[in-house]
Amino acid sequence: MIEEETERRFDSATEALDEFFRELIGVEGFELEMLSILPLEHFLIQISPGIDTHASKSGGVFYTVQDSTGAYLGGAAQRLPEAHSVVVQICASNVFEGAELPASLRSVAHMMILGQFPAATRRGPSLGSDFMLRYGLRSLAIFARDAFGLALTRSDGPTTLSACDAVCMVANQHGLNIPYTRLRDWCSHGDHSEFRNRADAVSNYLKDLFLAENGILKNEPTPFGVFSELSRMRRI
Repeated sequence: MIEEETERRFDSATEALDEFFRELIGVEGFELEMLSILPLEHFLIQISPGIDTHASKSGGVFYTVQDSTGAYLGGAAQRLPEAHSVVVQICASNVFEGAELPASLRSVAHMMILGQFPAATRRGPSLGSDFMLRYGLRSLAIFARDAFGLALTRSDGPTTLSACDAVCMVANQHGLNIPYTRLRDWCSHGDHSEFRNRADAVSNYLKDLFLAENGILKNEPTPFGVFSELSRMRRI
């Protein structure tokens, strides 16, 4: 028999997840299906602290970047291919729109144009077009586990009320049909270990950006002067 306390935690988790999905759907022009095709660099730009997106008169966009964020982006671009894509996206958009390049990324852009920037090289299989979908749902399952004390999967606990069950149930209610077994495999199956490594690297990268933004993680000098390595970023 499922304990009442577990049922209570499960219900609280589904309420929180439902609120998250409602807020996400409430964003103008956003549909959940977009998670299956959303490029990772666009997500990183939108969620990264210290990066602001502006609409240009031509209908495009350009970006402003705070110095601390730009410094960490430059360092991360040497380790994380997705961070390199973010820097390229920012610089290319600003050049095309005639906007000023962020001061903290000018040296990076200069080295990239000259072909001298030590960009990270992606290893292993492609991330896949649905990486953001997998990353987002797995992150929500981890949140439900940590915030509400649920087992991550049914195999991790005595009940069928797991964090993966909560995420799948709420996602299905909002039209995103993800079977429990699929999310379970993304979270725990050995065939998806490479995905989890890359997802954890992206999460660590975002955590470092937030720490840098709040002055907790300080810039460290590197051989590239204005760049700084992300000390906890694994090379993948």
